[in-house]
Amino acid sequence: MITLEITSTEIKLMEVINGKVTKWASGHLEAGVFQEEVVLNPQALAAAVKRLMSSNGIKEKKVIASVGSLYSLSRIVTVAAAPEQPVTEEAVLEVAEEMMPLSAEELYLSWHAVAPGPGGQQALVIGVPRDVIDSEVRALKRQVLILRYWV
Repeated sequence: MITLEITSTEIKLMEVINGKVTKWASGHLEAGVFQEEVVLNPQALAAAVKRLMSSNGIKEKKVIASVGSLYSLSRIVTVAAAPEQPVTEEAVLEVAEEMMPLSAEELYLSWHAVAPGPGGQQALVIGVPRDVIDSEVRALKRQVLILRYWV
């Protein structure tokens, strides 16, 4: 498995086999690949990832890519719910939409119930702008990588 972290200036990758780090590498990105944290030049990003992988002898195509917290929004929300009832996704997302500075159409949202709180169930909600994720996915698909994303 390969982990991949991409920022507007750098790529970091790590190869893990049987739970052990076997290789790692990093490389700088040229100016003009990103604009306001969105991939402006997907060909250049794909080429940089391919170059870094091949120059370090990494051939694996299963990649877990992370998005740094700089690009994400997080909130603890309280959802009205009876203690014996699990909180529903619709209820969490409805409350989250009111608290997030961007609309639900502009974000990928993920959540996890964390604890009962005064007035209901607390949940951690994380949102990542769709344009940030979508632009990276388009670029990495040029590299024919199988992706999973972590925030």
